[in-house]
Amino acid sequence: MRKLLLLVTIILGAACAPSGESLIPAGELRRAVHAQLPIQKELSRPRQQELFGVFSQKLTAAERSALEWLYAWMPLSDLADYDGEFYLRQVHTTLQVREEMAWGRTLPADLFLHFVLPLRVNNENLDSARVVLSGLLRERVRGMTMREAALEVNHWCHEHVTYRGSDMRTSAPLATMRSAIGRCGEESVFTVAALRAVGIPARQVYTPRWAHSDDNHAWVELWADGEWYYLGACEPEPDLNMGWFTEPARRAMLVHTRVQGPWAGGEEVLATSPRHREINLLERYAMTRPLVVRTLDGADRPLAGANVSFRLYNYAEFYPLARRTSDAEGFCTFCTGRGDLLIWAHRDSLIGFSRAAGADTVTVILRPRAPREEIFELDFNPPLARPPLPDTIPAEARGRHARRLAREDSLRRACESTFMDSLSSARLAAESGLEPVPVWRIIRSSRGNHEEIARFISAGATRNRSLVLPLLQMVTEKDLRDARAEILLDHLPSHIPGTKLPDGIYEQYLLNPRVRNEALTPWRRLLQEGMSRETGQSVVASPGMLAAWVEKNIRLEADANYYGVPLTPRGVWELRAADALSRDIFLVALCRSMNIPARLDPAFERPQYYDLSHQGWRDFGDDPVAIQAGSRLTLANREATISRPEYWRHFTLARLEGGEYKTLELEGIDFSEGRGMLELPAGNYLLVTGRRLQSGAVLARLHFFDLAPGGQRSIDLVWRRSGEPLKPLARLPGGLMLTDRRGRRLDLAELARPQGLILAWLDPGREPSQHILREWHELKQLYEAWGGRIAAVMAAGGEGRLGAYSLPRQLLVVQDEHDGVRRRLGEALAGELSVFPVLVYVNPAGEILWMNQGYQVGLGDRLLQVITAAQER
Repeated sequence: MRKLLLLVTIILGAACAPSGESLIPAGELRRAVHAQLPIQKELSRPRQQELFGVFSQKLTAAERSALEWLYAWMPLSDLADYDGEFYLRQVHTTLQVREEMAWGRTLPADLFLHFVLPLRVNNENLDSARVVLSGLLRERVRGMTMREAALEVNHWCHEHVTYRGSDMRTSAPLATMRSAIGRCGEESVFTVAALRAVGIPARQVYTPRWAHSDDNHAWVELWADGEWYYLGACEPEPDLNMGWFTEPARRAMLVHTRVQGPWAGGEEVLATSPRHREINLLERYAMTRPLVVRTLDGADRPLAGANVSFRLYNYAEFYPLARRTSDAEGFCTFCTGRGDLLIWAHRDSLIGFSRAAGADTVTVILRPRAPREEIFELDFNPPLARPPLPDTIPAEARGRHARRLAREDSLRRACESTFMDSLSSARLAAESGLEPVPVWRIIRSSRGNHEEIARFISAGATRNRSLVLPLLQMVTEKDLRDARAEILLDHLPSHIPGTKLPDGIYEQYLLNPRVRNEALTPWRRLLQEGMSRETGQSVVASPGMLAAWVEKNIRLEADANYYGVPLTPRGVWELRAADALSRDIFLVALCRSMNIPARLDPAFERPQYYDLSHQGWRDFGDDPVAIQAGSRLTLANREATISRPEYWRHFTLARLEGGEYKTLELEGIDFSEGRGMLELPAGNYLLVTGRRLQSGAVLARLHFFDLAPGGQRSIDLVWRRSGEPLKPLARLPGGLMLTDRRGRRLDLAELARPQGLILAWLDPGREPSQHILREWHELKQLYEAWGGRIAAVMAAGGEGRLGAYSLPRQLLVVQDEHDGVRRRLGEALAGELSVFPVLVYVNPAGEILWMNQGYQVGLGDRLLQVITAAQER
């Protein structure tokens, strides 16, 4: 049925668009398009026919101008990985919708061109979502106002997709829909694609890092009847300008979006290129201030041309929100929120930094070198929380809305029930001669893509059964949800190379089709045959020849790929141009296609190959900072409240490169013996640790140090403490009872003995509560070692979502009749506990020592720190 519906949709979407006038207004905008098109055409010269051949067809003025608009501002990835027929199909549908929808012809031209016509939302893989979603949604919203249609589209999106955290690659809208899950970036891409598919201007907006909590968030803005509104993607509310993130956004330091083309909407421009604008939308959400930075040299003279970055503490690093260049008087400005930032500035060999706290003007003095062996302890405060905005939705309307959401959840679950079950998976494993348990694990992860994965397993088993499971176990879970069988088959060899490699090297760095976060494509046979024609098989003995070929034949285009979406290796081969990251990915793929194990090294993401003669990894060329020419660093942990330090949560390490400290991509450091060991190149480093307080403020510690060539160093991981003792907030009121699944009444005072008690009120259908569930999943062993009870009250329908997590065994799902316990606790704590998740820690003596309500990431870790501190009292 789904396949038939998809076929009908495509046929309808491909119908001829009506003829008409050019979509691009005469004047400056049209001149800009016609000036940029020849540049794009030259850039994509190796793919002229694939991209520009469609212009030889009989096109209407509207179709031609739509294609010209898309082509003029395309990032490099879209020139490399898609063709003209693909774009023309999407244009046909877009113009058809413009004619059919009541608001289509009345939209201002600039809004249509910038926020309806573009297919790309952000950094997702592209697909035919415009054609498919338009066919599914047009009749559903016909006859509605734009506001009504926007709300209805979001309800439809909620019927098909719900939140689930995942890796950084953003899946295409239809892949997200097929799997029925997506992280916030994927939900918002899906929802923007759906809104644009019915002709409503929409954009994904994004806070790259929160100020009060680790993590980030993306949501949707849409334009209706002359005004921009926001909504939570796949998280419908009764009206627009509502969402669980409303209050966090009022404390944000940056909310921004990228726009294809020369958008001129009056917002602060954060970044610009010939193809796009990045704009600051923070003033729509939070109280702002123009933060002015003045750069001076050591003699207090204005320093022009300094590179200034405005950095926010998050994920244990100082993330650059914006970059500016100082003017002739040494000044630059950034519109941001009313919280603290670290200002970093450099020019040539001069470097300096300062904390921006409170004052609207900050001076940074640049000196001839970075700190060599210094420690700085700095406090960073987020914008103050403000009184919540009033809830204007009547209780009766809230009830109707909740019932509708429950019905939509049931529709999505019905779709999920069509995914392959364990019996069918076992039958597939038996037919393919494979072990049933790993096959079921893979099929279950593939979700709505199970037919493609099953097709690969069946076909792959006849080619090389022994490598079917190793290949599937190498790709990511998201790859299982959207990879086609043909792609995976391209990467399945008919035999294993005879060269003996250490355990794991072959599977991870030769067989594996994934290099980083690029879209998977069938590049292996293409590169094998292409390079064999150009260079012969001698490259197997000389990886350096491959690197030299790439250097000579793949043109570096540093500024053309503004969305940062990696080109696929296949796209790089055809376009013969790439940004730096995509070219490195291509080199790794090229090596693997020629049976040379290769990777991007995990710390610095530089391409490396495995040297069989020395049984180790080598950089291509004579890179002076190669890992092999490095030093040994030992990080020792003696902090009792942080028993298992985690990179990106408790600390990060950065190396000075080009005047700035670049955070290393390190994960999985083993602290089981109380210390972690690292092999690093010599250089100047910055170790950042931070402890986030209940208010969202951070006690940061910056340790600058040098690593000498070939040397060894041991450095303690130190986290600052607030100095304030843990004090009771209130006593647990007497007689509080919860009810377990069997109907038994549980006394909270008894549950708190002898190890303490965590009380939780959660809505697992919403992202904020899913964060704490995921953290309990990740920290399960530490919570079970603590041994205290966790009593969790779930919002209606929420208990069914717990199966996605492996939670601590002491967690009890309970009922709080008429919210009586939550109300009594709110009275004891002199405040209403109304924003989920609500978390309360009670010690064995019945003292409430800690409480949190609302969205924050890292609560699972913070709770453990509170419990440890309570045990030390």
